[in-house]
Amino acid sequence: MKNKILSIFSWIFGILALSGGVLKLFSEPFIAIFLLTLGIMLFPPASHLIAKSKQARIIKILIGVAFFGSLVLGGYLQQQATPDKQLDRTKESNVKIIRQLTESYCNKNGKCPNSLEELYATGITGPFENYKAEDYFYRSVDNGKECLISTSLSTGKEYTVPCIGKNFRYLPHLLDPRGYVIR
Repeated sequence: MKNKILSIFSWIFGILALSGGVLKLFSEPFIAIFLLTLGIMLFPPASHLIAKSKQARIIKILIGVAFFGSLVLGGYLQQQATPDKQLDRTKESNVKIIRQLTESYCNKNGKCPNSLEELYATGITGPFENYKAEDYFYRSVDNGKECLISTSLSTGKEYTVPCIGKNFRYLPHLLDPRGYVIR
Protein backbone atom coordinates (compact mmCIF):
# COMPACT_ATOMS: atom_id res chain seq x y z
CA MET A 1 0.00 0.00 0.00
CA LYS A 2 2.81 2.39 0.94
CA ASN A 3 4.61 1.74 -2.38
CA LYS A 4 1.41 2.36 -4.33
CA ILE A 5 0.90 5.76 -2.65
CA LEU A 6 4.54 6.72 -3.28
CA SER A 7 4.17 5.66 -6.90
CA ILE A 8 1.06 7.83 -7.34
CA PHE A 9 2.84 10.84 -5.81
CA SER A 10 5.88 10.20 -8.01
CA TRP A 11 3.71 10.28 -11.11
CA ILE A 12 1.81 13.40 -10.03
CA PHE A 13 4.80 15.45 -8.85
CA GLY A 14 7.00 14.20 -11.70
CA ILE A 15 4.49 15.35 -14.30
CA LEU A 16 3.97 18.68 -12.50
CA ALA A 17 7.72 19.32 -12.22
CA LEU A 18 8.36 18.43 -15.86
CA SER A 19 5.45 20.60 -17.04
CA GLY A 20 6.58 23.53 -14.91
CA GLY A 21 10.13 23.16 -16.18
CA VAL A 22 9.03 23.25 -19.79
CA LEU A 23 6.80 26.28 -19.16
CA LYS A 24 9.60 28.24 -17.47
CA LEU A 25 12.34 27.18 -19.87
CA PHE A 26 12.67 30.54 -21.62
CA SER A 27 11.52 32.93 -18.90
CA GLU A 28 13.47 31.55 -15.90
CA PRO A 29 16.08 29.04 -17.11
CA PHE A 30 17.59 28.14 -13.71
CA ILE A 31 14.18 27.39 -12.23
CA ALA A 32 13.38 25.40 -15.37
CA ILE A 33 16.54 23.30 -15.00
CA PHE A 34 15.73 22.73 -11.34
CA LEU A 35 12.17 21.60 -12.15
CA LEU A 36 13.22 19.45 -15.11
CA THR A 37 15.88 17.60 -13.11
CA LEU A 38 13.44 17.18 -10.22
CA GLY A 39 10.86 15.85 -12.68
CA ILE A 40 13.34 13.38 -14.18
CA MET A 41 14.20 12.09 -10.71
CA LEU A 42 10.55 11.73 -9.70
CA PHE A 43 8.81 10.65 -12.93
CA PRO A 44 8.78 6.81 -12.82
CA PRO A 45 9.36 6.10 -16.56
CA ALA A 46 12.37 8.45 -16.62
CA SER A 47 13.89 7.11 -13.41
CA HIS A 48 13.39 3.49 -14.56
CA LEU A 49 15.00 4.27 -17.92
CA ILE A 50 18.01 5.79 -16.15
CA ALA A 51 18.25 2.85 -13.74
CA LYS A 52 18.36 0.35 -16.66
CA SER A 53 21.03 2.33 -18.51
CA LYS A 54 24.65 1.11 -18.54
CA GLN A 55 25.76 4.60 -17.52
CA ALA A 56 23.17 4.97 -14.73
CA ARG A 57 25.68 6.15 -12.14
CA ILE A 58 27.13 8.88 -14.37
CA ILE A 59 23.66 10.02 -15.44
CA LYS A 60 22.51 10.24 -11.80
CA ILE A 61 25.60 12.24 -10.86
CA LEU A 62 25.05 14.64 -13.79
CA ILE A 63 21.39 15.08 -12.87
CA GLY A 64 22.36 15.70 -9.23
CA VAL A 65 24.97 18.29 -10.23
CA ALA A 66 22.48 20.03 -12.53
CA PHE A 67 19.82 19.90 -9.79
CA PHE A 68 21.95 21.43 -7.03
CA GLY A 69 23.82 23.73 -9.41
CA SER A 70 20.60 25.27 -10.69
CA LEU A 71 19.32 25.62 -7.14
CA VAL A 72 22.45 27.38 -5.89
CA LEU A 73 23.06 29.50 -8.99
CA GLY A 74 19.39 30.48 -9.30
CA GLY A 75 19.30 31.57 -5.65
CA TYR A 76 22.53 33.51 -6.03
CA LEU A 77 21.32 35.35 -9.13
CA GLN A 78 18.01 36.22 -7.42
CA GLN A 79 19.95 37.95 -4.65
CA GLN A 80 22.15 39.95 -7.01
CA ALA A 81 21.24 43.61 -7.03
CA THR A 82 20.42 44.67 -10.56
CA PRO A 83 20.28 48.38 -11.38
CA ASP A 84 16.47 48.17 -11.54
CA LYS A 85 16.20 46.51 -8.11
CA GLN A 86 18.62 49.05 -6.66
CA LEU A 87 16.64 51.97 -8.10
CA ASP A 88 13.39 50.46 -6.81
CA ARG A 89 14.84 50.19 -3.29
CA THR A 90 16.00 53.80 -3.49
CA LYS A 91 12.56 54.97 -4.66
CA GLU A 92 10.82 53.02 -1.88
CA SER A 93 13.20 54.51 0.67
CA ASN A 94 12.56 58.02 -0.65
CA VAL A 95 8.79 57.47 -0.48
CA LYS A 96 9.14 56.44 3.17
CA ILE A 97 11.16 59.59 3.90
CA ILE A 98 8.55 61.77 2.14
CA ARG A 99 5.86 60.00 4.17
CA GLN A 100 7.58 60.86 7.44
CA LEU A 101 8.02 64.48 6.36
CA THR A 102 4.40 64.87 5.26
CA GLU A 103 3.04 63.12 8.36
CA SER A 104 4.99 65.58 10.51
CA TYR A 105 3.68 68.50 8.42
CA CYS A 106 0.08 67.20 8.54
CA ASN A 107 0.14 66.74 12.31
CA LYS A 108 1.79 70.12 12.91
CA ASN A 109 -0.51 72.13 10.61
CA GLY A 110 -3.72 70.12 10.98
CA LYS A 111 -3.83 69.72 7.21
CA CYS A 112 -1.66 67.99 4.65
CA PRO A 113 0.13 70.09 2.01
CA ASN A 114 -1.47 70.47 -1.39
CA SER A 115 1.75 69.46 -3.12
CA LEU A 116 5.30 68.38 -2.43
CA GLU A 117 6.44 71.84 -3.52
CA GLU A 118 4.35 73.32 -0.70
CA LEU A 119 5.97 70.89 1.74
CA TYR A 120 9.50 71.71 0.59
CA ALA A 121 8.79 75.48 0.56
CA THR A 122 8.54 75.34 4.37
CA GLY A 123 12.17 74.23 4.49
CA ILE A 124 11.37 70.62 5.35
CA THR A 125 13.69 68.25 3.54
CA GLY A 126 15.14 64.81 4.00
CA PRO A 127 18.22 62.73 3.27
CA PHE A 128 17.14 61.68 -0.21
CA GLU A 129 19.21 59.47 -2.47
CA ASN A 130 18.98 59.98 -6.26
CA TYR A 131 15.86 62.11 -5.85
CA LYS A 132 14.08 63.30 -8.98
CA ALA A 133 10.78 65.09 -8.37
CA GLU A 134 9.24 63.60 -11.51
CA ASP A 135 9.65 60.08 -10.08
CA TYR A 136 7.17 60.75 -7.27
CA PHE A 137 3.46 61.42 -7.31
CA TYR A 138 1.73 63.25 -4.47
CA ARG A 139 -2.01 63.59 -3.99
CA SER A 140 -3.95 65.34 -1.26
CA VAL A 141 -7.15 63.44 -0.35
CA ASP A 142 -10.33 64.50 1.46
CA ASN A 143 -9.58 68.25 1.62
CA GLY A 144 -6.13 67.75 3.08
CA LYS A 145 -7.03 65.27 5.84
CA GLU A 146 -4.87 62.63 4.18
CA CYS A 147 -2.40 62.40 1.34
CA LEU A 148 -0.75 59.73 -0.76
CA ILE A 149 2.79 59.40 -2.01
CA SER A 150 3.48 57.09 -4.92
CA THR A 151 6.24 56.05 -7.29
CA SER A 152 6.39 53.69 -10.25
CA LEU A 153 8.74 50.72 -9.87
CA SER A 154 10.65 48.95 -12.63
CA THR A 155 8.08 46.12 -12.51
CA GLY A 156 5.37 48.58 -13.57
CA LYS A 157 3.69 48.44 -10.16
CA GLU A 158 2.90 51.52 -8.12
CA TYR A 159 4.42 51.72 -4.65
CA THR A 160 1.96 53.86 -2.67
CA VAL A 161 1.80 54.82 0.99
CA PRO A 162 -0.61 57.07 2.88
CA CYS A 163 0.83 60.06 4.75
CA ILE A 164 -1.03 59.36 7.97
CA GLY A 165 -2.58 55.97 7.24
CA LYS A 166 -5.00 55.61 10.12
CA ASN A 167 -8.28 55.53 8.22
CA PHE A 168 -9.28 52.60 6.00
CA ARG A 169 -11.84 54.64 4.07
CA TYR A 170 -8.93 55.89 1.96
CA LEU A 171 -8.12 52.35 0.79
CA PRO A 172 -9.59 52.89 -2.72
CA HIS A 173 -7.14 55.78 -3.15
CA LEU A 174 -4.24 53.48 -2.24
CA LEU A 175 -5.33 51.06 -4.95
CA ASP A 176 -5.64 53.91 -7.45
CA PRO A 177 -3.31 56.71 -6.24
CA ARG A 178 -3.40 58.81 -9.39
CA GLY A 179 -7.18 58.89 -9.52
CA TYR A 180 -7.67 56.69 -12.54
CA VAL A 181 -10.82 54.63 -12.82
CA ILE A 182 -10.29 51.03 -11.71
CA ARG A 183 -12.12 48.50 -13.85
